[in-house]
Amino acid sequence: MLANFAETDIYLSNNLAVKLGLRAEHSALIEKWNIAPRVSFAYKLKHKDQISFAYGDFYQKPEPEYLPAANNAGYAKATHYILQYQKTTSLRTFRTELFYKNYAHLYKTGLNNNGKPEVTGNNGNGYARGIEIF
Repeated sequence: MLANFAETDIYLSNNLAVKLGLRAEHSALIEKWNIAPRVSFAYKLKHKDQISFAYGDFYQKPEPEYLPAANNAGYAKATHYILQYQKTTSLRTFRTELFYKNYAHLYKTGLNNNGKPEVTGNNGNGYARGIEIF
């Protein structure tokens, strides 16, 4: 796998910052490229509080054992959306995140005629959502 990543911070004001990122990667295993953009916005509130939003695409190449059965195999993709609030004091940091992740091109499996599991394609999808408190 060949991959490159570039990222920059842009300060729009004393309280507002944007982080832009881009990842490009190529897998010789499946002979495919992908481009994964990422962006986040952070806004400082009063008293060391901060709210931020992040978006990003993430890819995962298939495991080698999936390839013989998966015709025209591609990357699995996850698109992340995260809303975060953070408060920092001299003793502690409190952080909570609301997240939603959309999954596409997941590998699906089924049983073949002999009753053994096999990959049936990478057209699966799904999502995850929740809240995390740190």
